[in-house]
Amino acid sequence: MIHHGGVAVLVHKNVCVAEVIIDDAFDSLEILCIDLLLVKGRLQFLVVYRPPQNDAAACSYVDLLVACLEKYSSTEYTNFILGDSILSKWQLTVTRRWSCRDVYT
Repeated sequence: MIHHGGVAVLVHKNVCVAEVIIDDAFDSLEILCIDLLLVKGRLQFLVVYRPPQNDAAACSYVDLLVACLEKYSSTEYTNFILGDSILSKWQLTVTRRWSCRDVYT
């Protein structure tokens, strides 16, 4: 089992994975990243939990989360972003660059 904050990934012993170490700059996030190693390539899994706050601190949290996803999402192989994002009152727009905006401003 690999865990960080409020997220965990259970991996069967017959499955080959490598944990991607996330920089200390993202320590306040509840996120982990693993690569599933395949015979030909790999798949990357980013597992995320975003607490349910809807204030200015929550926007900062999402901005940091977006920065982390930008840094660790691979352009070389498929990424899966999984978890409980609890994005009530928020809109996450996926374009060429991730962005988050408060829908009330």
